[in-house]
Amino acid sequence: MKPADNTFPTASISGTKFALYLLTPLYGSPCLDFHRKKCKPTVWQGTLNGIALTLHGAITGKVQRVGGWDMAANKPRPVKSLVPAGSVFFCSVDNGDIQAAIDALHNQHIGDFTEYGYGHLAVGVWNDNEIQGNKA
Repeated sequence: MKPADNTFPTASISGTKFALYLLTPLYGSPCLDFHRKKCKPTVWQGTLNGIALTLHGAITGKVQRVGGWDMAANKPRPVKSLVPAGSVFFCSVDNGDIQAAIDALHNQHIGDFTEYGYGHLAVGVWNDNEIQGNKA
């Protein structure tokens, strides 16, 4: 089996905006370092994998609940809420270095329990210049 390609065609991204796709559920919240910026429209700013980002919006499904039984302690494990796979976060790079953002985030993992595959990210194109198929 051929290993996954970790490269990203940067020619398809223009400017500083991109979309982050969750390929697997996100355990924990790496976005706790984000703070609300008081402006219109509301955005959130913070860092993710060392990259300063502005979060403009997100599309997510219902939270995914996981729990189970702790066999060592013979009691239930606490139930946790996970951001579901398929969620999309619309971001822009604060310093304008889109290549550094792609290198730090594409095909990487964020959050807790990444060794089990949680929080797998893919960078995608966010082209908000096209409205209903017409150039704005």
